[in-house]
Amino acid sequence: SGTLSTTPELSFVFGTTGLFWVNFVPIAGAGNFNGDMNGETPIDDIVVATPQNNTVYVIPGNVNWGLAPLEIDLEDPADQAASMVVEITRTSGGASNWFGMSVGAGGNVLPDAGETQYDDLVISQYGGPSAAYVIPGRALSGGVALTISPELDGAGSEDAVSVRLRPQGNDQNKDWFFGQILGGEDLDCDGIPELIGVHLQAALSDGRSIYVFNGDFVAGGVGTTLYIGIIEPAGSAFVSPNGTIIKGNYQSIGLLGNFDDSQIQPECSGDLVYGDFNGLSFFGSVYVRHNLSGVYGMASFQEVDQTIQDPFTPGNLDFGGIRIAPLSDFDGDGYPDMMVGTNGSGYMTLIR
Repeated sequence: SGTLSTTPELSFVFGTTGLFWVNFVPIAGAGNFNGDMNGETPIDDIVVATPQNNTVYVIPGNVNWGLAPLEIDLEDPADQAASMVVEITRTSGGASNWFGMSVGAGGNVLPDAGETQYDDLVISQYGGPSAAYVIPGRALSGGVALTISPELDGAGSEDAVSVRLRPQGNDQNKDWFFGQILGGEDLDCDGIPELIGVHLQAALSDGRSIYVFNGDFVAGGVGTTLYIGIIEPAGSAFVSPNGTIIKGNYQSIGLLGNFDDSQIQPECSGDLVYGDFNGLSFFGSVYVRHNLSGVYGMASFQEVDQTIQDPFTPGNLDFGGIRIAPLSDFDGDGYPDMMVGTNGSGYMTLIR
């Protein structure tokens, strides 16, 4: 009929603990955390967080979803067991730490022992201090309760198999590291996805806002806390063998695919796009960094290769900012595209 049903096919509820911040429940795709397949097709999963409770839930996808309306109480042990829900909690820390403030799929970064490969989960902790945790995927047979300690000190069940990522320099004590998360794409052709995140509080003060952690660096750091490490300026970025840091009032990151049609390594040449926005003000530009070989190879994003401004209203400061949507090939010409919005100007622009 072309209309949406008023009855949801799948819904998540919290029937035990009252949420005092009921309007903020982060939700994202989790990739294929439990490695299950429908024939040759991976069945992707969902991650839901209640940062006010320092708790994150992974709900495995199911080929039977949609056959009948289903409600899952993420806090009910029976529902957790029936739907194989993974509950991940902090071993310590107060409500102000906000474990689960942002969540996302990391792709298959951490090493898996057997033939089956699992996608990993990235969880951002807002403060106390801020960090991002990479939790390994695994096979599931029922409801699972996992714990992780703030500094991977051995008190949590996942400490020895997870990785903790931290910001560095003058911004390391600012909140909401990896407030936006990008993962799952191999950008340097080594077979391991990179992890990209925005340090949202650092972006407010023109600080070190975009971090690119090389996948092989993260995969080799299981059970430890990782920093990008000693960096050197290269173009308009700071680089090391472990990754890249980009400084500025930047948010709303995305990966465009091979936007510049690079033929160097076209199968893993995703380009980085982001807007200039400091949490309060828009500045009217969108930036694209092509994935070209740099001081330490691919995925260094050393230069701003394209600066895009409003083609219809020159000087429009409301163009871009946090309103950027990378697309696949939207117009059928063989190249990826993106949509860029405006803050109240009443239109969006297709950038080809």
